[in-house]
Amino acid sequence: MRQVIVDDQVFRGDEAFAFGGRVRVLSVPAEAIGPGLLRETRADALIIRSTTRVDDTLLDGCSLEFLGTATVGEDHIVHEALHRRGIAYRAAPGSSAGSVAEFTLAVIHLALERLGRATDDVVLGVVGAGRIGERVARAGESLGWTVIRHDPPLAERTGDGLRYAPRGALEGANIVSLHVPLVVEGPHRTQAMVDEGFLEALSPGTLLVNTSRGTVIDEAALLRGRSRLGGLVLDVFPGEPRPSKELLQACDLATPHVAGRSLEGMLAGTCMVARSLAELWDLPTPELPLPPKDAGPAPRAQTPAELVRALWDLETLSAELQADPRVFKSLRRRRPLRRDLSALCPRVASPERLRRFVETLAACHAPLRPRDA
Repeated sequence: MRQVIVDDQVFRGDEAFAFGGRVRVLSVPAEAIGPGLLRETRADALIIRSTTRVDDTLLDGCSLEFLGTATVGEDHIVHEALHRRGIAYRAAPGSSAGSVAEFTLAVIHLALERLGRATDDVVLGVVGAGRIGERVARAGESLGWTVIRHDPPLAERTGDGLRYAPRGALEGANIVSLHVPLVVEGPHRTQAMVDEGFLEALSPGTLLVNTSRGTVIDEAALLRGRSRLGGLVLDVFPGEPRPSKELLQACDLATPHVAGRSLEGMLAGTCMVARSLAELWDLPTPELPLPPKDAGPAPRAQTPAELVRALWDLETLSAELQADPRVFKSLRRRRPLRRDLSALCPRVASPERLRRFVETLAACHAPLRPRDA
């Protein structure tokens, strides 16, 4: 019988990768995944999350036929190490895009309320207009906001300099949200992209939001330039899982890399990888249905921020993390996966601004046209 090692943080991984009892599953914490375990078990497949780095050291002497990461990001994967060994590979691109977009819009509304700023005069700068950023941009437009898309690779690829504005256009935004992959070299490098020059180009008082990758920020530059910003919301940090206390204290909201950790997003990632392995091994595709949407009454809320506060309690999460950076990993593990807001409140009739907000969040899960993805 084939054997699969699964990171125990892969949502419903035991069930998905057993394929109805046809495959033996060994579920282990990420800390236990190493070259010794792979050689000792002679595992046929390995399913991970982003905490496991896949390189020659891990794969030396292994028997893997398949490596899957139930994550959108792939910067923990050295692809050449897989190619040299002929190991089939699958990530989960776009699996949590709708959930991250929802989270981004939610924290923007929460931060604006906390900062005493209105939500009807927003100019939103979206840096990176891919699967997530484009959803955030469209949602902003649905809410009546002016949106500036800044994505140099897309501008270069499409030749559309009107749709994808140069960086200087971000000066006109009062909120800037980052949605870029981590690129460590080349003409479109994003590592340490948010440096002194980037921050100085923003208008004073801008709210900066990052739900992409922690190391797209130059931490020292951000701390030096923090006084120029009107607000700072970070879900990702340099040095994870031990972000610096100084950076946490500089945030208006700080969460432990949970933007994509919704039940819907995590399950979609698991299913995407499981379907790929099922195809490789000619096994039946696992069916992992979502729990039903909540048909009960919506919480008593008059504004989007009140709804977010009632259902997700992100401010308590932020306070715990800011008080002690050492709890970053444990906060991620011990908090139950949240449901997407659009699943918790599928029907909100009033007030109008709240109904529109929930409908906009639901639209974040619609497929994007190929040219926008």
